Amino acid sequence: MRRVVRGFWGPRKESIPELAGRWKAMLDALPALLPAAGSAPAGQPWTWTEHHGSGRPTRLRPDEADLGAALQADHDSPQTSDGPA
Repeated sequence: MRRVVRGFWGPRKESIPELAGRWKAMLDALPALLPAAGSAPAGQPWTWTEHHGSGRPTRLRPDEADLGAALQADHDSPQTSDGPA
């Protein structure tokens, strides 16, 4: 069964590693908050997919390194509001 969770982050004065840690904590908490969504196979985390404005979605591992890389890529993209001008 597939469920969609969409998150939006407002502007905050925090580093990418700090935000990645907060994002991971939220992802880790979602299964308990949404028990009707089912659980992952024993010992496995839920799987996450990052959907982009264009192109194919990419798999996103729920660890701070992958989350931090996704945040950095978004920050550096000229297509996002906080990317380079």
